[in-house]
Amino acid sequence: MKKTTVLLGAGAMIPFGGPSTKVITESLLGHKSCEYIYKVVQHGYEEECNFESLLSALELLLEWNRSNDSTRYLTYRDTNIYRNVFQLGIPFRYHTTNEIWKIYKQVVNNIIELIKDYDYYPQFTGSWHGKDPSILALFISKFQENSDLKIYTLNYDRLIPNLIGNHLDIYEGIEGESFGYNLKKFSNHHLTYFNLHGSIYIDYNPYTGIKLLGRPVELENAIKLAGGNPNEQKIFLPIIAGYYKSQRMMSQPFNFGLGAFMCDCDECETIIIVGYSFSDPHINSILSSFIKKSITQIIIVDFSSDMLLSIFMKNSINRVFKTNCDFEKVDEGVYHNTNNSITIFLKGFVDYIENYLNNVTR
Repeated sequence: MKKTTVLLGAGAMIPFGGPSTKVITESLLGHKSCEYIYKVVQHGYEEECNFESLLSALELLLEWNRSNDSTRYLTYRDTNIYRNVFQLGIPFRYHTTNEIWKIYKQVVNNIIELIKDYDYYPQFTGSWHGKDPSILALFISKFQENSDLKIYTLNYDRLIPNLIGNHLDIYEGIEGESFGYNLKKFSNHHLTYFNLHGSIYIDYNPYTGIKLLGRPVELENAIKLAGGNPNEQKIFLPIIAGYYKSQRMMSQPFNFGLGAFMCDCDECETIIIVGYSFSDPHINSILSSFIKKSITQIIIVDFSSDMLLSIFMKNSINRVFKTNCDFEKVDEGVYHNTNNSITIFLKGFVDYIENYLNNVTR
C-alpha cells in the first residue's frame, strides 16, 4: 500500500475552531504586563512578533537574571533586543526573576486554555465556524482505506485522535501512557499521528518520565525544570516554542517524532501540506532534505481570499523544495507546476476535504 504523509500547520485547524497565531498573540496582550514587554521587545525584532517572540523574550530575561555574566548566553541580536528592553525603561519589577517567572507561567497557561477551548470534548456534537469537525474524521477514515496515512501536526491539540480514536486504530507511539520510542513500529503502522511541536496533553515527571495524558495537563504542572545542556537548566514545556525551541525539539519525546517525520518524508509517495507558512527552519530543512521531488507528489493546501498565488508563497515553495518552478493556474484557486509534481490548492482545507470526499463517493 502506498504511503501518504500529512503535515498540518496552524491554518489547518482554523476551520474547526483552532486559534491562529494572531489570535493567540492578541489574547496574551490583554494582560498589561505581557503587552508592555511585548511592545518593548518589538523594537529589537526585524520580523513580525507573535506569542513565540514573547515566550522567547521572557525566557531570555530569565536567563539574563540567572547568569552572573549578563551576556554569557546571548547572541549579538539577543543583546540588542535586551539593550532595548532595559534602555526603554521597563519598570524594575520586570527585572526580577520571580516577576518574569510569574508572567511566563501566565502566558503558557493562557495558551493551554485557548487550545482546551476547542480541543477537548468527549463528544463532538456542535460545530465551529460553521463546520462540524466530523467531516475531518470522515476524510481521514476514507483516505486511510487506500493509503498508509502518517499525520504530523505543528499544532498543540489532539483534535484528530480525540475524533477518531474510538473508531480507527491510530498509533501515537504510546505504550500505555508512556512513549515507546519504537521507530520501526511507528513506521510500519498503517495510521499514525504525532504532535511535532508538543501538545497540551504531554506531562513531564522527573521520576517517571514523559507521558501522554488522556486529558490536558493541569496548569500548575505545565512548566518544570528539566535537564538541558551541561550546567544549564532547560524549562520543560508541553509545547515547543520560545527561545529553547531547538533544544526542546531534540529532547524526548520530540526527537522521536522528528525521526519518524524524516523517515515518512523519505518514503512517502505523496505529501499533503496544509495551512503551513513555510516559516519554521527545522521543518523546512526536513522537507528540503527528505522529500524526493522527482517521485513524490507534493500537494499544498492553503487559503487565499482572492484565490491567487502570492509571490511570497511561490518563492517559499521554491526555496524549501529547491526548485525554480513557474506555476500555471488550472482552475479557480488551483495551480500546478510545469511537470505537475506540485499542486497548490488555495480554496482552504474544508474545500479540499469536500472535493476529495465527492470524488471518492461518486
